[in-house]
Amino acid sequence: MNEVAGKRYVPILRSRDAEVRAYAELSESVKDTLLPVIEFTKSRRTSKNKEGSVGLCVAKVEERLAGRPYIADVTTMESLSNAETAILLDPENAFRKWRGFVLSSLDSACIPVVHLTDPLDEKSVLAQTQAFLNRSTHIALRIPADYDATSRLFTLLRRELGDLGRVVLICDGGYVTKQNYASVRRECKLTLDAAGDGFALRAVACSSFPISVVLPDYGGDAYGKFDLLEVKLSEDLKSEPALTNLVHGDYGLVHPGDFKGIVTRWVPRVDVPLNEELFYHRYRQDDGGYETAARKAYADPAYIALKCWGHENIKSAAAGILQGRSPAHWISVRVNFHLTRQSNRVELAYLLG
Repeated sequence: MNEVAGKRYVPILRSRDAEVRAYAELSESVKDTLLPVIEFTKSRRTSKNKEGSVGLCVAKVEERLAGRPYIADVTTMESLSNAETAILLDPENAFRKWRGFVLSSLDSACIPVVHLTDPLDEKSVLAQTQAFLNRSTHIALRIPADYDATSRLFTLLRRELGDLGRVVLICDGGYVTKQNYASVRRECKLTLDAAGDGFALRAVACSSFPISVVLPDYGGDAYGKFDLLEVKLSEDLKSEPALTNLVHGDYGLVHPGDFKGIVTRWVPRVDVPLNEELFYHRYRQDDGGYETAARKAYADPAYIALKCWGHENIKSAAAGILQGRSPAHWISVRVNFHLTRQSNRVELAYLLG
């Protein structure tokens, strides 16, 4: 069984409640188009789960995936990490703990990430590759756009495997802004060129979603609109003759970095993702909060309805019936709307040739 055949969208999601719910509420047809990367995080701490067991996140995610293939990774975000995630990312003995965790705790449908070191440790890569391909149909390599050992890495794998038909490559551009876009695009192209072709799937992913939407170049206090540079990056790179088969990836319209040390007062906001842009309306509780924001968003001439849970939430809130009042709920709405929108966009582009 080729678990990556027909997958044309690779969103990177973390195992937080908001992102998992956004995925769970997708239609079955949209889920079928995705090959999500799941970054396992610590779970919510409770009196019975004082350490934030990663295993609870695994159980929750794999229940929602219902046997669908996914790429398994571990978060590096300090705010979402604990002692267990640190152990899983320990490079000692070719990431021995990660290898054991994959083999003992993850569904057979998962495609494990082969973790890299800087400088490149060839023995570690080969040990992980051998262990994972003995139990999975594919492995995944998630490479930072500025990784300087790409050519050496894939020369090693071609020599070991004969070809790269069981390897998924994700070139990760991280956080992209108007200011760094040109350099990220250049680094991604250099990395993808160095990797070559012949993969089961080759994707590029980044996020342009900011820490705060009211930063310069994004939007104002009550309204804003900005370009989705993750879409621009994948489309620009796909225009290169050697990269026409590149698959779109992103972070599901979530900021890719950590929020540690940033203290802000949340202002109710409704985000509306379009194919290449996002606009939002934002109102404090005294001004009507989510109800006013949803009503303004739904009535905005730029609003394009879409058959999905996210759209139904906005439509309902615009009519004065809120399905949720927490920031996490509205993050789920945004992510669900975006995943559906991008899945539809890439599938239509594929059908039109």
